[in-house]
Amino acid sequence: MTTPHLFTPHRLSVVLMLAVVGVCAPSARAALGGENGVVIPYAGKLELDGALVTGTVDFQFGVAPDASTAAPTTPVNCVFPLPDVPVTNGEFAVSIVIPAARESCVKGKDVHLEVRVARADETLVFLGKQRVTPVVAAATSGDGDFAVTGALTANTAVVTGALSAGATTVAALTATSAAINGNVTVGSGNVQVNNGTVKVLSSDNNGSTNIAEFKSLNQASGVGIGFNTIRAIGSNLNESLRLEGKGTGTVVVADELMIIGDTLTFGKVTAQSLSVGVVSKSCAALSCTCAAGTALVTGGVSCNAGNAHVNESIPISTTTWRGLCEDASGNNFGADGTTIVILCAPID
Repeated sequence: MTTPHLFTPHRLSVVLMLAVVGVCAPSARAALGGENGVVIPYAGKLELDGALVTGTVDFQFGVAPDASTAAPTTPVNCVFPLPDVPVTNGEFAVSIVIPAARESCVKGKDVHLEVRVARADETLVFLGKQRVTPVVAAATSGDGDFAVTGALTANTAVVTGALSAGATTVAALTATSAAINGNVTVGSGNVQVNNGTVKVLSSDNNGSTNIAEFKSLNQASGVGIGFNTIRAIGSNLNESLRLEGKGTGTVVVADELMIIGDTLTFGKVTAQSLSVGVVSKSCAALSCTCAAGTALVTGGVSCNAGNAHVNESIPISTTTWRGLCEDASGNNFGADGTTIVILCAPID
């Protein structure tokens, strides 16, 4: 601190009563300075023996934790001298800069601001202690934590540390880490994650619990994701689940497909586009061959005449089954009297 003085260049040689009335500037109670720490704007009015002071004055501000305790100097020095402050007609305005290394003076405390001013004999006169609004006490630099026990409303909140709040309403939030124990509600805005991953941990291990839900505006239908299940949800009692590709794209099942229900329905199916397990084929001939890309699993012969019986029913290759019907006299019916049914399976 420079040589303390009440006026420059003159000095007073007698002890006079000093008075100061000060307030934290309502327009900006605290500015988050990032690496620069916390800035507390302070404005006041200084009187000397009942008259308004005009000149240059040395001030000293201390940050105390309560109304009865002095501002500590150890282990962190919470005393901040401000020399050569211009005062005009008693009015002055200063910015009390609390560096990031000393921001513990205000973080998480019910801060009381001590005000002292230098007099002619180079001693400091204590003018009083004023409680600082809790907004300042909660504010820290960008390297610290920002803790709010009530509700926080902000147009833009940029946090490089951790953000923890009981109820938070923000128009734009940028944070490297946000721990919120309650509910987060986004009105008509969007939730967007750039170059990251959305990870959700379920509240239990119940297969019927939805970890994430996506619903229509009227909440009548939607999709729920939980455990190992994707299910249709919503207020509709009956709702189908639709898987749909885009454009000429298709829905691809990369592994085995198991159908538990009794019915498998296709709107329009062609042989070129359908390959579902084992396929049955019927031939009114003496032989029946599986389609290309499939192999013979088994086969059988049915005789069309009432007095006929099967004379031959054997596989003759990996893809073809041969059959023959005859009557009691040993006469062959030929292709007209013989129906062969085979089962074919796709070849991997």
